[in-house]
This record gives sequence, C-alpha cells and structure tokens, in this order.
Amino acid sequence: MIKLEKILLLISLIFLPLPLITVSSQTRGALIVVTFPNLVDDVKLVASSEDKVVSLVPLGTDPHQYQLTTEDIQLLQTADLIVSTGHTFFEVDIKNKVERKIIKSRLIEIIRISGVEIYDNPALGQPNYHMPIYDPENYKVFILHIAEILAEINPSNAKVYLNRANTIVSKVDYILKTTPRLNVVAAADYPFTQYAVSWLGVKIKYLVVKEAGVSATPADLEKLEEAIKKNEVKLLVVSEPVKLPASKLLKSLAEKYGVPVIKVPTPFSPGSLYSKLKYIAEQASLLVHEINRSSKQQYTSKPLVLNVAAGIVSLSIIVTLFALY
Repeated sequence: MIKLEKILLLISLIFLPLPLITVSSQTRGALIVVTFPNLVDDVKLVASSEDKVVSLVPLGTDPHQYQLTTEDIQLLQTADLIVSTGHTFFEVDIKNKVERKIIKSRLIEIIRISGVEIYDNPALGQPNYHMPIYDPENYKVFILHIAEILAEINPSNAKVYLNRANTIVSKVDYILKTTPRLNVVAAADYPFTQYAVSWLGVKIKYLVVKEAGVSATPADLEKLEEAIKKNEVKLLVVSEPVKLPASKLLKSLAEKYGVPVIKVPTPFSPGSLYSKLKYIAEQASLLVHEINRSSKQQYTSKPLVLNVAAGIVSLSIIVTLFALY
C-alpha cells in the first residue's frame, strides 16, 4: 500500500509542472519599444499589465539628432512590437533594418497607419509629420490599431487590448462631442500644435517655427504682429511649458495686445495625449466667450519692436529648435 502511494505521488510530481508551463506561456507579456518617450504613456493605455513598454530615445534628447546605438539595435531585435512616428532619420534607419530582416520585430509607423490623416504645414504647404496623433480622430485610429496588432501578437490578451482601446476611444468621442468649437484664425509657435487644435475649428495661419531648422524671418514676424493688430488673428496657440523663444514671443504678443491664448502641452511633457486633449478641451470651453469679446475690439497698443530683435530671436529659436519631439 505504501509502495503504491509513493508511485502515485511520483506520477503527480512528474505531471504537475506541465500545466504551469502552459499557463506561463499563455500569459507572457509583450515587449513594446516606442521610438519617442511620450508614446510610452499612450501605448500603456492599451497594453496589459504583463506587457513592458520602453522608449528608445531618452527623455530630453532631440529625436531629430538621435542615432541608433548597438544596444538600441539589440533591444529592437528582442521587441515584439516597435512603434515609430516614422519621420526622423533614426526611425527611417529602423524601417530599413526591418525590411532587410536585421530586425524581425513587428513595426508600426504612425504616419503610415491607414486612416491617420496628415495635414499640410500651414506655413510651408508640405506634409506636417509632427505628432499627427495629437488630433483626436487620428488618436482614435492609432489606439485601435495598436490594440489590433497587439491582439495578433499576443492572442491570449486580445480581449484586454480591445476592451482598453474601446474605452479610450469612447472617452475621446465624449471630448469631441462636448467641446465647443472656437472657429478662429490663429498663430502658433510649433507645427505639432496644428494637430492639437484644428479639431476645435482653429485655423493656424502663422507659425513662428515653420519646421525643424526653419524659423520665421523678421518679415514674417512683422506680418504676424500686423495680423494681430488688425484682429485677423484672434487666438495664439502656445506650447506649454513656455520655455523656448518661440513660445515666449507669442506669450509676449498675447500680453501686449490682450489676445486669448490656448496652451498646448508639448508632446514630451508628462502624460498621455488623451490627458492633454482633455486639458485643451477644458481651455476651449472657457475661451469661447473670451474670443467673442476680443473679436469686437480693435487693438491700439503700440507694436513690439520686432524688426530690431527679430533676427536675434530667430537665431535663438533655431538653436533651441525641436528639443520637444
């Protein structure tokens, strides 16, 4: 009898680890590598608790100047999914390595996701590739696409991904439904702001910084100030925190002429784009009456002496350009 019990115990020990191995395999989290640090918070809104989301570019580093390191390539080779904006040099390098099978991970490029609309830069007339998912409709497409791809990579968590994505989409839809439209012509400091405010009926006509390495000329700044004086520009879109020269310039113009300001958190500031859209929507709700009031007044303040300082301002803008995203 004792011998039989020992045999049964031995058999149970032999087979005990098998279901544990199977469960572990099914619940393994995905490794998701994003190219920009601000994408971490957005991808985490969809990812499961078992997944790991890491950024390639360190916080505070200008991605336009970034180059892949050996360690980066090794990390990318171990990733289940790579999420890229798709427009900087190092991101093009990643795409090339994926196409050549040096990196075999799944790659998502935001600017190439079907359904993501790319706007034309209002100052240059060329595609604006700077953070298109700041637009809420594009953001919804992005969130759902991430969920669908993760569901393919890790089917055991498919329901989690899709449920989490649908929850975020519903919240963004609520923002779109309840936020008043401002319907004004505006000036902004950086191109990414176009996506953050266009859905509010804000048409950006003037940019202080037109593109990476291309700032407004002294003549451009004079035209901007003249447009404010004539009440053509009724809103100034300023990146927050207000630290860079382009943002400070618009803030000073707003104070000088009493023009309403809407603040757009920079993509690299803490928090998801969803949380930033909520913040922008809250401001829009408060700005409606202020914009209507300011539209009826004529600006009589003396202009800033921009034609003397504009050259210096432009140079300083270029030097500090696009450490944001």
